[in-house]
Amino acid sequence: MNKSRFDFEQEIMDCWKVVDDIDTLYEYFGDSPDFVDMPAKYGDKISNLMLGVKELYNIKFNKLFNTFEQLVRDQQFSQERTDVDVAGITRVEVIDENGRQYYKMREDEMSVELSYQDQGRTLKVFVNPK
Repeated sequence: MNKSRFDFEQEIMDCWKVVDDIDTLYEYFGDSPDFVDMPAKYGDKISNLMLGVKELYNIKFNKLFNTFEQLVRDQQFSQERTDVDVAGITRVEVIDENGRQYYKMREDEMSVELSYQDQGRTLKVFVNPK
């Protein structure tokens, strides 16, 4: 199954729920009669540890989500991307089992652009005047 950046975003958000889970435990620990007889110094220590873990994971998930947002802004999830530096290409050729099907020498006023589409299953080569 192919996943998209939207699936990735949702999975990040689902993981972030651990912060809410820690809040739930913290509230349960503070409100439950099961812990009433616990010495205060232990209760305070456990509460402080839970709050520390909650804050730590909140920081980590914020950092992760900021990275995700930067990747989206930089179009790192785009299906149309150019991973190859085409600036030095001087000619374009397409060759199949029957030989050369397309040939074009690059002129000064010409640009070459590669586009990967359909989740990387299609490669398009655009040879255009500048």
